[in-house]
Amino acid sequence: MTIENLENKWLKLEKINSGDNPWVYLILDEDCVPKLNIAINDKNNRCVLLKTDGNISFKMKEIIQENIKFSYSKIYKQYVLELLDGSFSDLFDELIISLYNKIHNESDTKKTISIFTATIIKWISFFNKGTSALLSEVVIRGLFGELIALKDYLISMDNRDVNEILDSWQGPYNSPTDFVFDNALVEVKTKRIDASIVKISSAYQLEEEEGKSLTLRVVSLETTKDSLETISTVFLDIKNIIFEKSGDLGVFINALNGLGISYQTITTYDNYCYTPKEITDYNCLLENKELSFPRISSDNLPKQITKVKYHLNLHTLGDFIITTKKI
Repeated sequence: MTIENLENKWLKLEKINSGDNPWVYLILDEDCVPKLNIAINDKNNRCVLLKTDGNISFKMKEIIQENIKFSYSKIYKQYVLELLDGSFSDLFDELIISLYNKIHNESDTKKTISIFTATIIKWISFFNKGTSALLSEVVIRGLFGELIALKDYLISMDNRDVNEILDSWQGPYNSPTDFVFDNALVEVKTKRIDASIVKISSAYQLEEEEGKSLTLRVVSLETTKDSLETISTVFLDIKNIIFEKSGDLGVFINALNGLGISYQTITTYDNYCYTPKEITDYNCLLENKELSFPRISSDNLPKQITKVKYHLNLHTLGDFIITTKKI
């Protein structure tokens, strides 16, 4: 199931006469094991329907928010998710694709319902209008670098599950380091291609954790009149990769929400355009008689000092480079 398939089905639905029915519907996909349908109701609102076994009784409290409604119809024995604001139709379609990817092969009715309801409850907050407070260009530039790093991981780490990589992006949740893998910590810094300095904002950003490697990943970019990439274009790239690999888009959107960026507001920052040029990884744990990566951590910080910030001169760190790749 793809967005294109889904859009074609909505077009077909719009041409069907509902008659006296409260909605007209189409089967989402013939190969889908659960009875998952899309529909347009008598209010001309788009819906997704999950039919249940009539022999099983289900109870749930109706959820109504500004832009979306989730309920269970006892008469039709089905769950109904109704979009109340058409401006969220793209996000609604992506939720449907995410639901399909998670349950289309599931034959256990109770498990299907559990996954279906849990996914919807997780996504409901994404349909809020979002905050009107704007983020600064410096913050957006840093986020752009993190998104470029995430996109690179999704493309290059084919041996890892896509959701494992998405879950590793912990920067939006105030983690000391931006990416936390099972065996690695990665701190991402974004700089202009001609800059040689990156800022380390605390003693915890490059702190070692037993059993894990520690990498400083520096994303270099240009900002010129020909720059075309924005956080919204990189978002679309990442979204397409997630769909191609049958990942959970909700994990990614939830992380962006944690940064104060919603599905509706991300294009607000399209005036900030960049051209990513290269990614350089530095080994922060390399240490021998001649070399030791220059970092400050909490375990070597005098107790009299409670907070520290410092700059790293990348021109002096050539011996610690693991890889440099053009992008």
